[in-house]
Amino acid sequence: VMDHTPNHRTNYFITSFPVDTFYIKNTTTFFPGVDHIVELGSGKRKVCVKFNDIILPPQEDGTCEVIGDSIFGNFNSIDFETEPYIYLSGPGLDTLFFISGISEDKQKAKIKDLWEEEINFEEKDDVGFYKFPRNLRLTIDAIQELAKEMQRLAVQYNITRPYTWIQPGGRHPIISMAELSAALVPLGYTAGASFGEVQSLKVFNEYDPNDVKKFGIQWEDFNEDKTDSKGGSLTNIKNKIADGIAKHKVMIGHNHFYDLGVSPYVPKTEYFTKVDSILKWCNLNNISIKTYNEWANILYEQTPDPYENVFPPLNVNIDTYAPAPYNTSGIPDGYEQRYGNDQGKWEIDPLGSPSPGNYCYNKDFNNWARIFLLPNLGGVEKGENEFEIWTKGGQDDRIEVIFSFPNTTNSNQV
Repeated sequence: VMDHTPNHRTNYFITSFPVDTFYIKNTTTFFPGVDHIVELGSGKRKVCVKFNDIILPPQEDGTCEVIGDSIFGNFNSIDFETEPYIYLSGPGLDTLFFISGISEDKQKAKIKDLWEEEINFEEKDDVGFYKFPRNLRLTIDAIQELAKEMQRLAVQYNITRPYTWIQPGGRHPIISMAELSAALVPLGYTAGASFGEVQSLKVFNEYDPNDVKKFGIQWEDFNEDKTDSKGGSLTNIKNKIADGIAKHKVMIGHNHFYDLGVSPYVPKTEYFTKVDSILKWCNLNNISIKTYNEWANILYEQTPDPYENVFPPLNVNIDTYAPAPYNTSGIPDGYEQRYGNDQGKWEIDPLGSPSPGNYCYNKDFNNWARIFLLPNLGGVEKGENEFEIWTKGGQDDRIEVIFSFPNTTNSNQV
């Protein structure tokens, strides 16, 4: 069970719990994470959570005219999906609003308050506006209110409470790993996923100085819920899993049950058949299947064996498929072929290679050739590492090994 928020959004939730649930004990003052509550009738109420105060940049993004719930101006600089908030500056305004709709030419937009309640203003001219993205919107207390509601629901329905928090999609506030950690660790959460920033690599020995990567375990490494033509074929999924685990990466699938049966998603019966096939294949090949919490503990709480050889072995190829332009006849898991004929050949050394099964890579021509590529290898230890290869050839032969470290000042080492 994972916490996907009570109503698949982060700015408010609908509840049937009494209003005093959200009061500080023995007061009529809301908890710090609650901005206000809207009564909906029939025992339902809308709990609107607290947004952070706004710090305006020195320069406004433009000016507009406000009439009712509409604003008119040049909004070409606004990305409707990732910048859903607009601050309007002027008498009776000076508030952040939610952009609920925008015209195709981006000259008119509809606005609501932050909790998507209707608004209606008299006409105002020459109103300055500032656009804002989805991140850094909610207070830590607000995030906790979302989580506490899920815990109340778990008790109400007698199900195990969630320990993993998953960011819902949509044009709502997104929450960073650091914010999730600050808000949810005190409530017992141990793992999660959000988006909008660089996510966890989901590998051993990942650099994590702030101890927040456990809340960046994003899913959708493969799509078991999609049709074959959209990347959901079993062969494609098995290839992705095999290559990922060979490089010590945790691989997580993807599904929303509500959209199964609607293109590009497969029907429910096909989905469950596919999942069953994946699980059987994983069990057959001794591939560990664990929950978010279990993987978070293994990756970010436990210490891996520093003497483990993290280089993928040449004799393991549990899938038989690799997408073009790579070798479709099968290559070791984790490895990628190079370009066309300018690549190495994966073969068994008839004279005996020291690797398991006597497998090796051999260059394709009697001249210079690229042999193989091993991208995004995980599990490398911090500090000094030992790299060792065995080669055969003439005394004038030469082999060059390039180690690349993305996002560093020293990206390539030969």
